[in-house]
Amino acid sequence: MRRLLPESRFMRRIAMLSGGTLLGQLVLAGSSPVLTRLYGPAAFGGLAVFMSLWSILVVMAACPYEFAVPVVPDERDAAGLVGVGGVAAAATALATALGVWLGGERLAAATDVPVLAPLLWLLPAIVLCGGVAAPVGAWSIRQGRFRSNTVNTVAPAVGQVGGQLALGLAGAGPAGLVLGYCLGPLISATYFVGALPAAERRVLLAVRWRRLWPLVRRHWQCPVYSTPASLLTIATQMLPAVLLAALYGPAVAGWFGLGQRVMGLPVRLLAQAASVAFLGEAPRLRDDAAVRRLFLRSTAGFAALGLLGMAPVLVLGPWLFAHVFGPAWREAGVMAALLVPQHLNRFVVMPVSQTLNIYGRQDLHLTASVANGAGLALAFGLACAVPMEATTVIGLYSAGTTLAYLLYLGLSWQVVRRGGLSPVAAPEVEVAPLES
Repeated sequence: MRRLLPESRFMRRIAMLSGGTLLGQLVLAGSSPVLTRLYGPAAFGGLAVFMSLWSILVVMAACPYEFAVPVVPDERDAAGLVGVGGVAAAATALATALGVWLGGERLAAATDVPVLAPLLWLLPAIVLCGGVAAPVGAWSIRQGRFRSNTVNTVAPAVGQVGGQLALGLAGAGPAGLVLGYCLGPLISATYFVGALPAAERRVLLAVRWRRLWPLVRRHWQCPVYSTPASLLTIATQMLPAVLLAALYGPAVAGWFGLGQRVMGLPVRLLAQAASVAFLGEAPRLRDDAAVRRLFLRSTAGFAALGLLGMAPVLVLGPWLFAHVFGPAWREAGVMAALLVPQHLNRFVVMPVSQTLNIYGRQDLHLTASVANGAGLALAFGLACAVPMEATTVIGLYSAGTTLAYLLYLGLSWQVVRRGGLSPVAAPEVEVAPLES
């Protein structure tokens, strides 16, 4: 199997990571036809709301100092940033618990998912799990242990699906989907911490509290630029399910959630793997011409691959969903077809946008994220002001965010085209938000 992998270290890492992601996504995709027969659209609507809340909270759990861990030159600083991320995750979990206490019941009532109210108390625990897993996972990238990241794309998926299937067969009802989903973050955090070699665990535990505040101040770009950019990016992907549940009911949110889950598969499979591999390679890139070549090859390759993979959903979406998931899910196929332009552009942009980090232009990540958020706000703002069909709202949302991703691509290319890297010493940069 090693002989089948590409010779380039960068491509080998992409192949390894995408192979693990493929196994994890095959587990999720293979379970979907069974889960859609154990749980109805309303149950998936509740899961979509819960997943949206967790995904939004977890990207800012570590503030996100984990993005600096692989690129800082000093090993002790990297270990200290893991500690900073862990402390920030604990604070975010406490704030989440306070939010659930104050507004959990109202949120469940607003989204018309009453069973969600008691389950929201699981959020603080899995936010803490996700917040701890992120910096420890970034530490493993720094140490070159990409195998740990590969395994950690499979084990949580297996645990999540196993829990959802077992609870569904046991008659747990809609709560079974959420309870099973929570096993994923728990397994992820447990695995990353447990896989640390004893020597590295001692290094991380030896971090002194007095070292944390200077690191917080030195890497201020993480909370100032990366946190709002991450939050806007993930909110643009996850908030529509919450808003659709509030405007049209949990069944519509369930259709949308399944369509988005299927369309996000290629992004999770390849684009995310390319971004993580780039995260390990970025500190070594010091030549403008090499960066431009990487940018152009990646853009062309991912555009061709995305078109090939997403064309069937664009043309045959309703028919495919009705036959694979059951007749009740035909409308999800309509929504998935509407989301193709958004996900195609996201698939292309996500890896190449990492070039902005080499040039220290985190402000442009934030600019593109604001444009993405504006597309979401415009679509659902119109839906609140003017009565319209759910599919019309989703079409507007897809069009607005597609334009935002094209802006993202244009900004990235302008920075790469201008160049400015030194082949000897490049400025230390923070790493941009990686999408889920």
